[in-house]
Amino acid sequence: MGLRDTLGSHFKGVPITSFTWESESDSGFIIGCEAGGIFRCSLNGELREEAPDDPLRPTDWLPLKNPIVMAYVYHRAIVTNVDFSPNLRNIFISTGKDNELRVWDVFQSKPLFVVHCDVNIVSTIWLFARPVIFTIQEDGFICIYSITNKAKPKSIHRFSLEERKPAEYIWSNYLARDDQLAISDQDNAIHLYSVNLNSETIRDNENN
Repeated sequence: MGLRDTLGSHFKGVPITSFTWESESDSGFIIGCEAGGIFRCSLNGELREEAPDDPLRPTDWLPLKNPIVMAYVYHRAIVTNVDFSPNLRNIFISTGKDNELRVWDVFQSKPLFVVHCDVNIVSTIWLFARPVIFTIQEDGFICIYSITNKAKPKSIHRFSLEERKPAEYIWSNYLARDDQLAISDQDNAIHLYSVNLNSETIRDNENN
């Protein structure tokens, strides 16, 4: 199944809302779409058949390829995030505006686990050293989940930024020895955190 099967008569292109490279592949990646679709793709896809005289396509363009190699059970609303795990083999997560957090095995079309959230998740990031994801919710709170391929994701901590400022985006410093995060708020201020989940504490190092 591909985009044409998912969208039917509306197949005229669809915005991609999220993208993640596969951890163990040089050419594989996952995309999430506005229509709720999630697809596994490859840069080594097959060449697409094209009309011989397409006036909308310059003749000196490279040949088009169909990158889709697998489709997953779609979300019931826009996909907000797809994110491949750096430490769990073949595992990625997706979130959508249907209030669902899903855990996937890249080789299975149905999710391993589904978590129904009270609030939509708008941004996610994996910790590099452990199977944990930080999520930013639509209400501006940050929620931490422990992820495995054997059990449903477990919410282990929820917190807000200083002065209850709503968080908007989150990034991780993969070059640091310790898990370090940067979280931006609605005023474009950057909050830097060092994470120590062994003692269930999160230290706010700096607020710019």
